[in-house]
Amino acid sequence: AVGRMALTNYLSHSVICLFVFTGAGLALYGQLERYQLYYIVLAVWVAQLVWSPLWLKYFSFGPAEWLWRKLTYGFGALAPRARL
Repeated sequence: AVGRMALTNYLSHSVICLFVFTGAGLALYGQLERYQLYYIVLAVWVAQLVWSPLWLKYFSFGPAEWLWRKLTYGFGALAPRARL
């Protein structure tokens, strides 16, 4: 499931780390030891392992994958066609 949402997970990991390490969030940049960074990475990774299958239970694509497909193929391309 994580592989089917690779772009979403990549972007969400970046956004989570942005808020953990910059002044927009916890501002922890340069304040943690290396072993503490591993805990943060592990926590984000486990959250994505849990979140991805739950999301895919209700949706066919992750949010970023959906947007990417819509921008690539057009907004009518993935909609089911009505039979006349």
